[in-house]
Amino acid sequence: MLDFARKHLFAPLGINEVIWPPDPQGITRGWGDLHLHPRDLAKIGYLFLNNGLWEGKQLLSAAWVEKSTQPQVDRAIKTKTFVRPGRDYGYAWHLVSEGPFSGMYYAAGRGGQSLTVLPEANIVTVITGGENELLEYEGARIGEFVLSITDQALPKNPEGNENLQQKTEAITDASSPEQIHLPEIAQIISGEEFILEENFLNFNTISLRFKGQEEAEVRFSMIDPSSGKYTQLVAPIVTQLVASMRLDGIYTFVPGRFGLYTGIKGGWDTNGDFLLTIDEITDINVFELRMSFEAEKVTIVLNEKTGLIVNETFEGVRQN
Repeated sequence: MLDFARKHLFAPLGINEVIWPPDPQGITRGWGDLHLHPRDLAKIGYLFLNNGLWEGKQLLSAAWVEKSTQPQVDRAIKTKTFVRPGRDYGYAWHLVSEGPFSGMYYAAGRGGQSLTVLPEANIVTVITGGENELLEYEGARIGEFVLSITDQALPKNPEGNENLQQKTEAITDASSPEQIHLPEIAQIISGEEFILEENFLNFNTISLRFKGQEEAEVRFSMIDPSSGKYTQLVAPIVTQLVASMRLDGIYTFVPGRFGLYTGIKGGWDTNGDFLLTIDEITDINVFELRMSFEAEKVTIVLNEKTGLIVNETFEGVRQN
């Protein structure tokens, strides 16, 4: 599917950098995992906004664009927890047919990603991440943005400016804690390898080696889903990489999946648990592992910030 899309869609649109991984059988994951730059994703929205026409060439039939943006399934879309009324669904597009945003259609992804087309306003918007929360109606923020468009200057908002300034300072503050204390268990398990039970991330072993108070090394081995063989990793999804990890809350960047960068950080909490965060910076996943160590075993609780994994618990035993 990726080869077909490169020839008939991406190349004509001038989209040159694409990541669309296959499954272990080599079949492109048509359900998702497509990686595009925001501007390139916007080109797809612009193509639909113009009824499949791109620079004078009809890349998609206008009939297909019209059909895919018309209701094709029951408007009450059921999830595991609730039913969302008032939202239609076409072919891969969510459709809005009521209220002030009527006529808008959008593609919504996990973690706040969205591509939205508003034909009446001649606007295409792309968002590559949000607050990792499930909105009752994913298109609401975009709709509110459109309703706020005006040719007049916006009123001053000193409270909002102050809030933005505080958050900016908090994000950019790279100051380290005054002192980091390693618990006694840190020295006991430092450098020891723990063999893990089956888990979502396919990690087979884990090892932490502490280098003083502010630095550590995390080492994994991982089951390669496509071959069934174990591959030595030191950082997520990367073979034969030795990477140090800071313990002061600041990310260390290492190569990750698909050649994209990943951030890792770790630290001990007041309960004596080690918290490891694996943030696929240019992807949508943020994995958080809470590790409770004993001399001979570790218990790990795995969560993913967007809800992909919730409280998966597995254990590991120290390798003798």
